[in-house]
Amino acid sequence: MDATGKWAKRSVWLTLAAVIAIGCNPITLPFVLLRTEAKIPAQYPLRPKEGPKHDKDEEIKVLLLANMAPGSMTGEFAGYERELAAAVAKKLPEVGKANKELYTVIPPHELDTFKMRNPNWRGMRAGSIGQRLKADYVVEMTLSGLQTYQPGSLNQIYEGKAQVAVEVTDTSEERGEPKFRYAFTFSHPGFPRPADSVSPSQFKLEFLDKLAQDVVFRHIDHKAADGIAAR
Repeated sequence: MDATGKWAKRSVWLTLAAVIAIGCNPITLPFVLLRTEAKIPAQYPLRPKEGPKHDKDEEIKVLLLANMAPGSMTGEFAGYERELAAAVAKKLPEVGKANKELYTVIPPHELDTFKMRNPNWRGMRAGSIGQRLKADYVVEMTLSGLQTYQPGSLNQIYEGKAQVAVEVTDTSEERGEPKFRYAFTFSHPGFPRPADSVSPSQFKLEFLDKLAQDVVFRHIDHKAADGIAAR
């Protein structure tokens, strides 16, 4: 057997060993691989199945609004809402591109300019703000119940948590009522993690990235493998 054949044979055995090591039956491996390529449908899709904007090539513009629930903006979490919006703004087009869809997020500076020119913006409906900024949808996120460490651990164990309430408004709807309204509890990681494993700033970045992905996956179809890789 030549060198190429030896390396090919070795690669096969190494692959099988890795599969067995993670507890996967080699016989079912093709089915596992196929499942990771399968699409998971979005629970609250931004892309309509029919009518205007249903074609993946058509651009969907999204305005992101992020807020902290009353009493949640403590010193440690000040600015979390803006950072979450920035993380979602980055991930939304990325996930859309992987799904061969076109999504654009209204730039934050356009929203800031709108707020400055409209001091009464807090009294406006989300749909009205979205219309003024030429968005197709407004995704409004409200954060509460934030924590970084496991209670009682004296800040020695990371256990990030957040309560997230989301409203999605279709700006083409005249009534301006949310098309979707849901809430969920997010946690990261799903196991005890010593606080000396990464710096607080690095953990914060991981937490916001995973939370942003959780939000985006609820609105765009995605491969099962994408979620597995993230975990």
